[in-house]
Amino acid sequence: MYVQDQYEILTEWCTMNEYNPALAEASIRCFKYNRTYTALNLTLSLTRTINVLTGKVYSKILLSNTYREFPLSFGRNLCDMMKNNEFGFGNIFSCGNFTTCPLKTGSYRMCNWGPDYTKYPPNLVKGRFQMDLVFFGDGAFIMNASWFFKLTYKNPALN
Repeated sequence: MYVQDQYEILTEWCTMNEYNPALAEASIRCFKYNRTYTALNLTLSLTRTINVLTGKVYSKILLSNTYREFPLSFGRNLCDMMKNNEFGFGNIFSCGNFTTCPLKTGSYRMCNWGPDYTKYPPNLVKGRFQMDLVFFGDGAFIMNASWFFKLTYKNPALN
């Protein structure tokens, strides 16, 4: 598990690109929670039970006014990430009714959530990023969302 205190991540916006209506209805909203914190709300209504929730992350960096592919991509079992609080996913349960796996048929809500960037890898490149997050339930596509953020170092000399 990672620990870092060199940089912070400032969410700029997020968007729902698509979801699988045969499996779920989903919506996502980023909003200014207070002066320094942008939060995320997610609503997910499942039409069947999901035993294994997995995700794939694809990243892009803003260069010359275009988001270009960045070599930070991975796929993980999100059930394990939530249980072990990897990448700060453990705080997903602080507001709303999201649970660990299995996710039973019904509606789930995650509110006022933000990533715990102190649990992200150290020494990442500063800049503006787009992360495409693709979620699968038991191998079937659930949804695809994009998260746009700015990574800045706390030491002004590094920015």
